[in-house]
Amino acid sequence: MSWALSEINKAEIAAWVERQHGTPSAHARGYQGQVYLYDERGRRLIIKVANGRGLIRWLRQQMLRREARVYERLSGFRTAPQCHGLLQGRYLVL
Repeated sequence: MSWALSEINKAEIAAWVERQHGTPSAHARGYQGQVYLYDERGRRLIIKVANGRGLIRWLRQQMLRREARVYERLSGFRTAPQCHGLLQGRYLVL
């Protein structure tokens, strides 16, 4: 799965997520974590972030990694969301 985003955009997006994480600005919340809507510079992305601490967070990050692998297998389907992979190994970007 290759990134369609430039390295600069990756750094910008990671910094944006860090500023958002833990604030009430999440677009949605679930048992796995928060979902953020990045809508800046003409680019709209959904970013999923695992929550929790210690073992719980590790397990939830593993779930995000598994989800990324599922999206990778679905990449040939027209209706599957475009997945940009895991940003910094922990943020699932769609």
